[in-house]
Amino acid sequence: MAEESESSSELTPTESHFWIGSFPFLESSLLICPSFVLSGTSSLRFFDPDGMLCNQAQVEFKSGAVGVMELAQFIEGCKLEAGLKHAHLEVTSPPGTRHLLRVHTREGAAVVGEPVKIKRNKGAFYPVTFAADRSALLCFVNSGNSEALVKCRLYVANRTPETLLTVPPYGSRVISLKAEFIDYIAERESMLIPGYVRLTTKSPDLIGVQLLEHNSTTKDNEFYCSVS
Repeated sequence: MAEESESSSELTPTESHFWIGSFPFLESSLLICPSFVLSGTSSLRFFDPDGMLCNQAQVEFKSGAVGVMELAQFIEGCKLEAGLKHAHLEVTSPPGTRHLLRVHTREGAAVVGEPVKIKRNKGAFYPVTFAADRSALLCFVNSGNSEALVKCRLYVANRTPETLLTVPPYGSRVISLKAEFIDYIAERESMLIPGYVRLTTKSPDLIGVQLLEHNSTTKDNEFYCSVS
């Protein structure tokens, strides 16, 4: 039975879900790393923030080669949500394929894996630091068929404010922690303010969560990095 289970898992397609951003602050690229044994076609589906299928594509890369796809062109038709053009990307590839995302600006880039997954009885914690030149974006994707309500609780300076966020089925959402909780950090923004955020949901479906830290030392020098 163990051999059958292992053999079955080796034949299971690789499916990944990513939050991807575009205009006006950042760009996203998909990295596809086929196994050294198998090559084949990867299928991409793009859902707008409200969960509507807005584009799809297929691509093939040779085994052992790393393929790179710029994604901005596929979500040009997406509307702005929270001041940002973003979407939910679903990628399905042959078994053994690895998927990574490259988030970049003109000044720097970060390569990230799939978002952390939360669901009922399984939350997540992220460290976060606030400063005049530093902020954080919380990005969500819903890979399920039902609407998900996510609770975001911030622990900072002996305070625990929280906010609720609704993520549509197959949709995406993004919030700026600094903007959302400005009343609790504005008075100390001239210094580094450490804290962490706790994310929980009662949804039985998997909700992907990514924390991107935005650093802007000057107007012309800004970049994002992934926090895990």
